[in-house]
Amino acid sequence: QRVERDRPEDDEVGQHVAADETNCTVGGLRPDTAYWFMVKAHNGEGASNPSNIAETRTLQLPAPILSIDDTTVRTLSCSWTFDGEADHYEVQCVELGEPEESEAAEKLYEGLAPESTYTIRVRAIVGEGETAYASPWSEDVQGTTLPLSAPEDLETEATTTSIEATWSEVDE
Repeated sequence: QRVERDRPEDDEVGQHVAADETNCTVGGLRPDTAYWFMVKAHNGEGASNPSNIAETRTLQLPAPILSIDDTTVRTLSCSWTFDGEADHYEVQCVELGEPEESEAAEKLYEGLAPESTYTIRVRAIVGEGETAYASPWSEDVQGTTLPLSAPEDLETEATTTSIEATWSEVDE
C-alpha cells in the first residue's frame, strides 16, 4: 500500500507500507500546516483507485512560558521555557521597539527608567531562513523597575540663623 500526502506548495510525496499494514506515521512535517492524505493499494496488477481524501492539520507549536526573574532600578531580567527544540528566540520589550534575537532562554534589559513598567513577550523560532517557522508569542508579561532610593537618616541642626540638613548617600 502507498500513503500519499500533499500540501498546496509541495509536490506529491508518497510513503510505502507493507500490504498488511493499515496505518503509518509521516514525520518531518511543518507545524500548523494543512495536509491531505489518501491511500492506494499496489500489487502485481497495478494500483487501485485512491481512497477518500482525509484533510488534517499538524498542531501549532506551543508558546514559550515567560517569567520576570529580577528587577532593579534600571534593569529587568526575564527567562522562559519552551516545550520543544528552538533554534533561537525572538524576545521583545514592547516599549523599546522591535524584537531581538536571543540564542539563550533568557534576556537582561539594561538602561531602563526607574519605576517604569515594561511589557515583555517571546516566541520560539524553529529552522533557519525561508523554511523557519515561529511559535505563537508568549503571553505578555509586565515587569516594573524599582524606584530610585530615597535619602535616609535625615537629620537637622538649627542655629539662630540657619538650619543644616544631613542625610545618608543614596545608592542607585
